[in-house]
Amino acid sequence: MHNKFCIIDDEIVITGSFNWSQSAKNSFENIVVIKNEFKLVQSFLHEFYDLISYYHTFSTNYIQKCHCRSHSYNLAILGYESGKYEESNIEIWSVCVKNQHANHLGEEYKQYLQTHLGMKDAPDWDDPYFNNGYYDKGSMIAEFQQEQNQMQAVQNYFNNRVGNSQIHAVGVIAISNEMNLPI
Repeated sequence: MHNKFCIIDDEIVITGSFNWSQSAKNSFENIVVIKNEFKLVQSFLHEFYDLISYYHTFSTNYIQKCHCRSHSYNLAILGYESGKYEESNIEIWSVCVKNQHANHLGEEYKQYLQTHLGMKDAPDWDDPYFNNGYYDKGSMIAEFQQEQNQMQAVQNYFNNRVGNSQIHAVGVIAISNEMNLPI
């Protein structure tokens, strides 16, 4: 791990090549201080909490091995919800880290899963008309909390599946240019 950043009061990000050691001040290192760029602060907050989650996951859980003896992880892919009952297909794959083997472990179908997990009908924070186009610290914290709640709901869903493989990562298939046309 080579991360070097600091977040202060959810407003300031300090980052760069500076190593934060006594000897670093004698080197040609750089340090960047960024204030009130809340989209950037939010990205660093996600990185910080991802690092904590990564450490917790790999310090407490058994690491899976592929048949080639490399590490592997299980990936769930949530399909796009569609149809009268907003059904989506969930595919489960085992993926080898080193040699990129992939094994299809199975699939299941669920209704209204993304709605249940809080992944649909959430505010569009990038919409210039949302909140009058004003994105401040309060907006950033609200969006960050919404995204953290969604991630927790997804983790809880996959952690509470009975008799199924543990899921280490989740991907979502989404249509980004969907038009709401009358049927």
